[in-house]
Parts: sequence; structure tokens; C-alpha cells
Amino acid sequence: MTEDSLHAIIGIHESYTRSLILETLKINFPNIQINIISPNNASFRTNKTISSPTFYWLEYEDIDFEQLYDNSKITLANSYCIRKGLIRKAQLNFNLNKYISKRPNCSLVRAVPETWVFEVAHVDYFDEALDDVFEVVTECEANKQIENFEGKHVFILKPNLGNKAASVLVFDSIEQLRAVFEHVSSSRMVSNIKVYLYKDMLALFALLPYIPNEIQNTFSHITNTCIQTSEVTFVESDQVKLFWDLSDNDHDEHKNTNGVTKEDLLAIFNQIKKILSECFEAVVSEVTQFMPMENAFELFGFDFLVDVNKQVYILEANSFPDFKQTGDRLSHVIANLFKETVELAVVPFFSENVVKVDSNEKNEDSRFVLVYER
Repeated sequence: MTEDSLHAIIGIHESYTRSLILETLKINFPNIQINIISPNNASFRTNKTISSPTFYWLEYEDIDFEQLYDNSKITLANSYCIRKGLIRKAQLNFNLNKYISKRPNCSLVRAVPETWVFEVAHVDYFDEALDDVFEVVTECEANKQIENFEGKHVFILKPNLGNKAASVLVFDSIEQLRAVFEHVSSSRMVSNIKVYLYKDMLALFALLPYIPNEIQNTFSHITNTCIQTSEVTFVESDQVKLFWDLSDNDHDEHKNTNGVTKEDLLAIFNQIKKILSECFEAVVSEVTQFMPMENAFELFGFDFLVDVNKQVYILEANSFPDFKQTGDRLSHVIANLFKETVELAVVPFFSENVVKVDSNEKNEDSRFVLVYER
């Protein structure tokens, strides 16, 4: 294949991400032919006959997976077709707990928060649905007898499908939970998969300090910058930081009282690697929920929570993460992420002679760390 014959179709709507993708493609393929499509433009999907190598970086709903399957040797896309077992919160939790039940000594035992699936078709059936989460009801009732807010049991409500902190609620009473639903009602076996962790992770902080007796204050527990930027107190450098920089400033107001050392960060990082490895081991056998393709790759954004004891908990996995929330100050981190993604997943696919590298061989310059292979 000559470089001139490679054609790329780019249809990422968000300009922050699209510009970084275009930049890294032009660096790796100076003579690449790029077609940028506008939203809801399906004209590029009408021709089912693909005669030259084609790379698609599109929104999920714009990807023609039938075309990918029919032309698996010369087409590559930025998303798998089936991955709901990973990105839908209820199904991910089910898969992780199924995995844990067979491996009681695995690292996920401590990393997966106790989770309940609360399904309400209509607010009229709210009380009936509570029967399925009686542990939550019991602990919320017990909270009424606790005067010290720090002693109360607090829960996080997250919709199974949702992003950018939509409908996220922290609550400690059934009344708070009920109010949410009243408001809403009114208005095959997988093989050949490698999973990499991008080492330059981001650490996101809430806009305000967390105060147990003010759990209704969204800005004390939501770390999504898309929610924070409208506030005059938002300072990008305070809310979005590089994970590995957290130990550099001993006076950082966001540190816990025990401080954070570089050894702590390494221990947290190693926990995340282990959690990710077992997470994918848990979902790859669920063939109706997660099915990677040989001519596709995908960038997932995983959310982790770290408590005061440096214990890591997995919260969720996101497809098509909102890279714009990184902001301008650390945009170089995302630029390098795309650069290394193209070098790792795109360049070898479209190369005539792909050099087979043993999985244990490391590229010292890469920020990607192999955490799982099957």
C-alpha cells in the first residue's frame, strides 16, 4: 500500500477532538486524503464497494458496521459495534459481580462498590420498585436516627445510560431519591484483544470541598468540568490536573490530610492496571454484550474514585469520552494520546509489512501500558 492510497473519513462533531485527530493523522500520513463530513451526512455510506484502504473516525451512530465487516482487511474504524457490557453501568456491574463470584480473591472484590439496579418505569411504581433495593431503604431509614452526618450511609444514583453528569444524585434519604423520579416523570468468544492504559491520566476535582451535611450541593461532588465552567470560581488548573503531578506540591489544598506521595501514586496506578485487566477479563466472554472487531479499536474513558486510604474503586466506563473537558492547559496530553493511538492502532493496520512485536517487549517512549491481552 502506498501512502497516497489511504483515505480517511473524519466525522467527529466536536471541534476540540476533531482538530487533534486531524493533526496527528497528517503527521503520520502526510499525503493522506481526508474527507471531513458534517453531522447527519450519510452520503459516504452509500457505496458498499471499497477499493482502497479507508480509515473511519466517526461518531458511533455514523459508522457503517456492515461495511466494516464486508471489508475487514482494508477498513479500520474507531469503535466496536457491541460493547454495552462495558459502557452500560448496570450491565458492567452485573458482569463484574459475576466474575467476582467465581474469583473471591481477585482485586475487583474491593474495587467494585456495592451496587443496586433500581428500575422505575413510572413514578407511580416507585414504592413497588423499592422492594428490589431494600438494603438501600433500610440504611436510609437508619440515617434518620444518626445526627452526625459523617456517620450516615450515602449513595450515588447514576442513570444506566448517560453522560456529562446528567441526572447524577448523591442522596441519603428515600425522599431525596423519590424527588428525582417525580421530577423526571413530570417533565461470539472474543480473541485477539489488547487493552492499553494511557499512563498520563487526569485527576479531576470537585469545585468545592466535600461536606457530608451538604450532599445536595452538586459542586462538592461532581467533577465534570462541563458543569463547573459556568461558575466564576472555576479555575482549570485547580480542577483538572495530571495524575502524576499530584505529589509535587505539598501545599495542594485538594490533598487529603495524610498527603500523597509518589509511592502512593504508583500504588494507585498499579491498582488501576489490575482493575482494568480483570474488568476486561470479566466482559470479554459475554459475547452478546462485548465483541471487539479485528478492524476496529476504541478509546474508553474509565472513571475511578480514590478514597482517603488510597483504595481505588471503579465507577464506570465511557465510550467516546468528552476530551474537551480536559481544557486548553492540558490539551497536549490529549494530542499525544491521539498521536500514540494512531501509531499503535492505525499505522500498523495500514502498513504492508507489520512487524510482530512480542507483547512483553516495551517501547520506552510510549505512554501506553499493556494491561490485558487475550
